[in-house]
Amino acid sequence: MVLRSMGSELYKITRTRTQEKSQQDVQHETRKKSVLILGGTSGLGKELAALHEEAGWYTIKTGRIEKSYSYDKKGATIHYDLSREGYKDLLGDPTVRNTNFDRFIWVAGMWLQGPFASYSSTEVQKVVEVNFTAPLGIALKLWEVMADNADPENQKSFSVISSSSGITPRAEESVYAATKHAQVGFTRSLGLENQNDNLKVSLFLPGGMKTRLYRNHPEVDTSQFNDPAKVAAKMFELLNNQEERYLEKAFPRDPSLR
Repeated sequence: MVLRSMGSELYKITRTRTQEKSQQDVQHETRKKSVLILGGTSGLGKELAALHEEAGWYTIKTGRIEKSYSYDKKGATIHYDLSREGYKDLLGDPTVRNTNFDRFIWVAGMWLQGPFASYSSTEVQKVVEVNFTAPLGIALKLWEVMADNADPENQKSFSVISSSSGITPRAEESVYAATKHAQVGFTRSLGLENQNDNLKVSLFLPGGMKTRLYRNHPEVDTSQFNDPAKVAAKMFELLNNQEERYLEKAFPRDPSLR
C-alpha cells in the first residue's frame, strides 16, 4: 500500500525529467527496508541516516530549506520548508507517496531562545510549525499507512526524537519547550493507544548535543554536550532491537557520549 493522495489541488508538484528518471531508481530501491527521516540532513538526523544507509536501508531524508531534490542508490534527499506548509508537498512527492516505509523518524526541529516577550509572532509561528504542527501532518499519514501494513513479516517502527526540554522546564526556552512538551505528550499518548504488536512506537529524549542547532548562539557552551554520532548509534541499536510496543529512553549529558 502507498501513501494516499490528500487531494491533487494540495499536492501538485512539477517534476523534471531527471526526477522522473530518478523515480525509476526509487521504485527498485524500495524493495529494501525503507526509512523516512524528517530532519535527516544535519546533526542527529544525519547520523541516523548514515547508520541506516550503512545497514542497507533505503533512506529518504528531508531538510528544512527551499524545495530541492537529490537521489542516489542509497536513497533520496528532499528539502521542503516545513514552516511554509511544505509537508503538503512532501506527502504528494512521488518518492514519498510510492514508498511503503518500514520506519519513520521525526527528528526535525529548530531552537529559539530568549525572554518570551522578545519573540516576534513570526518567530513563534515558525518554531511551532517546524517543531510540531507540520511534522504532525506527515506523522498522521505515515501512521495510517504503517498501521494498515504492519504484520509479523513487515514490522513497522514510528519514532519521535524530542528533547530533555520536553520534560524539564528551562528559562528563556518557553516556545521551544512548549513544542517539545507537545511531542512528548503526543508520543506517550500514541504509545498508550497503540495495540499493534507489529507497529513499534518510541520516544527519545536527548540532552544537549554538539549540532548546528546552536550555530547562531556562540554564547552557548557545547563542550560538555553529547556527540550526535554516539547518541545516534545508541538509538539505532534500540530501534533495531525493540520488542515492546512502546519504548522511551532519555540521553542526558554523559561523558561516555561526548
